[in-house]
Amino acid sequence: MYISVTIDMMKRVVILGSTGSIGTQTLDIIQQFPNDFQVVGLAAARNETFLSEQAAKFNVKKTVLFERDGMDALVDLATLDEADIVVVSVAGVIGLLPTFEAIKAGKNIAIASKEVLVAAGEIVMPLLHHHGVTMTPIDSEHSAVSNASRATDPIKFRKSSLRLAEDLSEAKPEKTWRRLRSNKR
Repeated sequence: MYISVTIDMMKRVVILGSTGSIGTQTLDIIQQFPNDFQVVGLAAARNETFLSEQAAKFNVKKTVLFERDGMDALVDLATLDEADIVVVSVAGVIGLLPTFEAIKAGKNIAIASKEVLVAAGEIVMPLLHHHGVTMTPIDSEHSAVSNASRATDPIKFRKSSLRLAEDLSEAKPEKTWRRLRSNKR
């Protein structure tokens, strides 16, 4: 007897800050991997026209305009049942509560908002571990810190620094998304 099992490898993504630089770059990359990623939610601070255009282009039904809809709507979007990954690329501490709640809801985090870690890293890191989710840096500053923190001796640190410099000089954000895509969660 043979049993056939289909595993859905597509990652469903919510982007908080979709109309900003990191958000638009994220959408550009997702567009390059249509079989690997599906956008299920978008949020912006105030640019309703651009948010609507993005939603139409990516066939997204759930959007939040923070200035109109408020924090509760942003948290609801970050904790959507169907989401696997939440991209946090909002400015300032606005991303704190949605990030906390997304982690508690079992969502992997792709982080570009340094304020989340600067203001609440002592809370976020244990929360990630407790809920068994990952946080992947998707901005150059975060990647540099992440690479440096993995280095246990000067030789490894130098190699990490060189790899980071190569990635940045070649502007290859696809590498980060390949890591996210291969994440088994």
